[in-house]
Amino acid sequence: MNVRLYLHPMCSSSARVFTRLMEEGLLRAIEVVSLDPHHGLLTDTLIPSVPALEIEGKLVAVDPLEPEFLEAVLRNDWGRLGAYVPRDEEEAIDRFIKSFIYSSYLMTLEYLSGEAVQAALRGSFARAAIRAWFMSAERAEQLIGALRGSIFKIKKRVSEYLEKVVAYTFLREILTVFGGDSYTDALNPATVLLWLQAKASIGRAHLDPDVAVDREIYHRKAERIIETVMARKNKWVPRLLKEFNELRPFAEELKRYLSTTGSPY
Repeated sequence: MNVRLYLHPMCSSSARVFTRLMEEGLLRAIEVVSLDPHHGLLTDTLIPSVPALEIEGKLVAVDPLEPEFLEAVLRNDWGRLGAYVPRDEEEAIDRFIKSFIYSSYLMTLEYLSGEAVQAALRGSFARAAIRAWFMSAERAEQLIGALRGSIFKIKKRVSEYLEKVVAYTFLREILTVFGGDSYTDALNPATVLLWLQAKASIGRAHLDPDVAVDREIYHRKAERIIETVMARKNKWVPRLLKEFNELRPFAEELKRYLSTTGSPY
């Protein structure tokens, strides 16, 4: 079985997954792919969020990705897998919502267009979110149908987190470029607009091609992102800088691991 695990060196969830698999001696059973700026473009699969799992060339699970779930997959322990695959429609809806919220790409598209949830439900993202690969085709179609029939419920729950998640993602990404001392230089409409355009141009591989983004609404949304960041920066900035500092050892460990395996990623 060909298994790929997509990670990012500055992702806490990736660090937890990598550490668990290393401790259990399971990394040798998979190909680890780092989606850092130097290697991410080498992949031939577009990943909506990390960590993410690919089996036989098909994306089968996306963040939130439990280390215990991955361990069960790699040990071929179907008894344990059942605890991490939706058992009913409500669990499928909850897993889809969480996976959607964990994808900054999809959340940004939804923030801009209000159509990303519908598109994700029509595309392959929904199947990866509910882990359809690990259930019968009939069961998967039943749960996908339940998701599509619950679109208003899903959109309502997503909307409760939408603006905060997009603003937090923007702040996180500008902090990686500007650092904690000069990040406020990027808190202007021009920078936010460029960031929104970049975000909106990515992530389409898992969406219906009909989804569109009205460029005119960028200007209104950019101002709201700045307002949200300014209102919460005293809480968010220290939290993010602490996270970055804690992730540096993992980033180095991942780099060393990839160099020893001879992986091009």
